[in-house]
Amino acid sequence: MPSAVYVHIPFCRIRCPYCDFDAYRAPRRAIEGHTEALLAEIASRRHELRPITTLYFGGGTPTTAGAAGLRAVIDALRAAPGIVPESEVTVEANPTPRDAAIFGELQDLGVTRVSLGVQSFTDRLLPMLGRDHSATEAAEVIDRALRLGLEVSLDLMCGVPGQTMADWSSDLATAVGLAPGHISVYMLTLEAGTRYERLHAGGRLELPGEDEQADMYEAALEWLGAAGYDHYEVSNLALPGRQSRHNRVYWENREYAGFGAGASSFVAGQRWTNENHPTAYAEAIRSGARSLSLLERLPPERAMRETLALGLRLLEGVDLTAVRERYGAERLARMLPVLQSLAARELVTVAGRAALTRRGLMLYDGVAAEILAP
Repeated sequence: MPSAVYVHIPFCRIRCPYCDFDAYRAPRRAIEGHTEALLAEIASRRHELRPITTLYFGGGTPTTAGAAGLRAVIDALRAAPGIVPESEVTVEANPTPRDAAIFGELQDLGVTRVSLGVQSFTDRLLPMLGRDHSATEAAEVIDRALRLGLEVSLDLMCGVPGQTMADWSSDLATAVGLAPGHISVYMLTLEAGTRYERLHAGGRLELPGEDEQADMYEAALEWLGAAGYDHYEVSNLALPGRQSRHNRVYWENREYAGFGAGASSFVAGQRWTNENHPTAYAEAIRSGARSLSLLERLPPERAMRETLALGLRLLEGVDLTAVRERYGAERLARMLPVLQSLAARELVTVAGRAALTRRGLMLYDGVAAEILAP
């Protein structure tokens, strides 16, 4: 039974041109209808949970549910199975005055951490990224959260259209100056079906080259490392004691329960995903049915491969003894030639733990693909 819970709020006020997440623009009544269905789903599945140690509200933009909606969900989870006092409770938010206005209420609800989609502190780039905040507003929102005593994680993106190394260096300097506990660094990728992907395919969107993107990523690791941020996962850095406890559940391939339209769960070797569209999700819940778009039971071999691939995202790597105990010596033995091949190409090290090398870090997607290949 999982003690990690993810709640998906699938609504956004603005659709970012690079985003392929399940997120929708909807009127208030649709958002309220989703919250009602979400509460009903929690009530019907609360027996699946242990007392909650990490709770993460993602989206979409969870603050679209309003403080009252988030309060209702937290109260439902607090009633059963309960939220332990030292739990990590994260809410994703936009770095706008509108979202910052409810930070005090979120803190009163027991929220300990906000994850802010800043993406850039360069005003010239923000409209192109679909962001509805200025650099100054983002900085003020971060400062407000920190002064309230909330932990802050912020997202930065490199490799965006029109971005220069000077822009990126300025973004990193601004982020370090604000001193959030956690910073996520992402390289822009063109996801299928997004506006950016269509523009690029039509020759109307020019992006920095792969080498320039790699240089920006390397610069971030060096700059943030010098400022005391530990690079603990492929895209994530944190000050001491500020790692994301909830996201480690995913990287360590541990159990979690997901609620809301499009949310996924992984329990007892079984993985399922709720209906993506909030209307279909709500209708299924109201009818008393499980709202599923995907249900699969992972064979042990596949589960082990996923554990290795996900665990390699952590810079500390994967404890192979723990993998052997979890999945059996024979299954791990069948994976050793793959790991040894990656080691021979200096992509991973294998010595009690399997871990990415610096070169493997830059080529993680390819490493993961080899491990997951049947």
